[in-house]
Amino acid sequence: MAKEFSTSPDEQSPCFRPWLNDPSIWKKIVTDTNAVAQEAGLGALCKFVEFGGSNAGIKYTSPLREINHRTRGIAIPSIVEKCLSSARAGTKQKAIDAILLYVEVDNPDPVLEDLTPGLSAKLPKLVAATTTAMKEIYRQFGTRTVNPKPALKQLPKLFAHSDKTVRTEATAFAVVLYSWLGDAIKPSLAELKPLQLKELDEAFSSVEGGKATQERFLRSQKAVQASAAVEGSPLP
Repeated sequence: MAKEFSTSPDEQSPCFRPWLNDPSIWKKIVTDTNAVAQEAGLGALCKFVEFGGSNAGIKYTSPLREINHRTRGIAIPSIVEKCLSSARAGTKQKAIDAILLYVEVDNPDPVLEDLTPGLSAKLPKLVAATTTAMKEIYRQFGTRTVNPKPALKQLPKLFAHSDKTVRTEATAFAVVLYSWLGDAIKPSLAELKPLQLKELDEAFSSVEGGKATQERFLRSQKAVQASAAVEGSPLP
């Protein structure tokens, strides 16, 4: 699957259709009980989204039926449930890669909505892993592209978590947001304990607040950039 997707000529290639016509199969793939098969399936999903583009991430109208399918709403909740907290480093990385690809080809808001339930999971390691995934979205795409309000709303709850690993990931998340927002993040942290605020201030001192730059761009942003580059190019 991964090879076929990678060598497809374009997003309309027939190789994508079986997986678009029945997106529920992605849940079976990414929740496979065999760890090796699950990791390979995640790798195939990444190639599916990367090369399937808007059809894979946003919507797909089947030529046989008047119905739109969204693989994102099936794949991401399954990734949160079964992949992000995996004991296999490769599985965890591919899970985050798939999430970031869905952001890139789609819209950040619904991806965050699909991730958020993981922050209320009973297993602390899943809460921590979901926090890490959200942190990566904001780190790479930035708060000018991804609305920071959902993240700022979650931070106090993460810092109040009983698990130390969750609180550590919350600190790393807060530092990323500070690198984008600067002191504008601080009102959202007012409920934290004095010691936590002191530790955060020390962590914030390691970055330049409000000066982060976007590392990764949405496909829609890339299209605008490409169009602007063409319009600004001198005539041959």
